[in-house]
Amino acid sequence: MASERIPRHMEYIRNLVEAMLDILEIILNLPAARNHDLVALLTIGCLVALSLLRVMAAARKLLAHVHAWGRHTRHGLRENGGGRSRAARHARRGRTRLKIRFEVEHEHEREE
Repeated sequence: MASERIPRHMEYIRNLVEAMLDILEIILNLPAARNHDLVALLTIGCLVALSLLRVMAAARKLLAHVHAWGRHTRHGLRENGGGRSRAARHARRGRTRLKIRFEVEHEHEREE
């Protein structure tokens, strides 16, 4: 499932950012002037990885919301915490108000 993969991907990206920062620190400590290009590339890589991390966090939040929305739909829960109305529950079972009234009227006739 996609929601299980997102934390794993986020962990990979987090490790990648940490590794890039370590390499960046090593390069900055080297005396050669030609390392400025490497520093620039690693900085860009870190920024890209951090933006990916933000995208993954947003995707994780969206998936959690969609999952909760599906749960609400399956169990007939409304946003305010209540369940389905009585009429809606009966309609889900194919019993509209007309059928229910018909059943009630015929039930009274059977009793008489």
